[in-house]
Amino acid sequence: MNIDDKDNTTYIEIEIDVNTLIDSSVYVDQPGNTIAIIQGKNIIYSDNPILYKKILNTCKNKLQSLSSGKNLRVALDRNNYLINIERINFPGTYFISAIPISEISKPLVRSRNIFIFIFTAGTIILSGLSYLSAHLLLKELKIVLKAVQKIEHGEFNISINVKGKDEITEIAENINMMAAKINDLINVVYKAQIAQKDMALAVLQKQINPHFIYNTLETLKMMAEIKDEEEISDGLTALGKLMRYNFSLGKELSTLGMEVDNAKDYIKIQNLMLNNSLHVRYDIAHEFEACKIPCLTLQPLIENCIVHGLKGKGGDLDIKVIIRSIDGCLWC
Repeated sequence: MNIDDKDNTTYIEIEIDVNTLIDSSVYVDQPGNTIAIIQGKNIIYSDNPILYKKILNTCKNKLQSLSSGKNLRVALDRNNYLINIERINFPGTYFISAIPISEISKPLVRSRNIFIFIFTAGTIILSGLSYLSAHLLLKELKIVLKAVQKIEHGEFNISINVKGKDEITEIAENINMMAAKINDLINVVYKAQIAQKDMALAVLQKQINPHFIYNTLETLKMMAEIKDEEEISDGLTALGKLMRYNFSLGKELSTLGMEVDNAKDYIKIQNLMLNNSLHVRYDIAHEFEACKIPCLTLQPLIENCIVHGLKGKGGDLDIKVIIRSIDGCLWC
């Protein structure tokens, strides 16, 4: 201060470190964000001088024409930056900040990764639960299917052990009830009828002494042969064989060959009464003769043909017996 100066003017010079001033007053809340103060072509302050020199060299003209509050995208050194500008009331001076795009998108990337993780984990868990449910469902269905196949093959004494309260359990319980009822019907009705028929047949067979009948037929046959009555002798022989076969019906099954022989004996006896008007032909493959079939299968069929074929008619009757194998079964 100059005492002799009539204007009493005082001048004070203050030196301030710009970097210290700005560092203490400027707060950057965005990670990776940097700032700079630009005046004309010079960088007055910057926390990353190298970066801002590149920014000025790259887009100086664009920055000068950019209005306050606007932003600009710049690619530098394989990194993308978002440049923001804020002009101040000082000629040719403005603030700029550079934020890496990667820092801006980090929350989005993090949220995306979390969403992908949750979605993937949820998908895996749901897939596992779906597979487990499907596996248990198919397991129960296979159990029910095996039981149905057993019923199809005539095995009715079954019990499906399926636990739960779903529709498959209800189906299994219904199948168990159905199989039990069928088995009861077979045991009560079918087996009882078979036993009754076997008893009636046994009683009928015991009513006549078979040996007495055989001896009587053999005596009559010898008498016919002595008198050269060959037709009567053949008829008695056929009758004896027919009765012997019928008396041996204690077994349920016979062979097709034995059934054919029994049918031929029956035809011989019928021809004696019908004056040889019956003509029977057999079309049966040789390999079928050993096949097991129920006793007295052919004779009732031939008898039915005779009854209906000669009913109210005269003349001869031609009968043809054809045996064929279709799908593993014999058809007559």
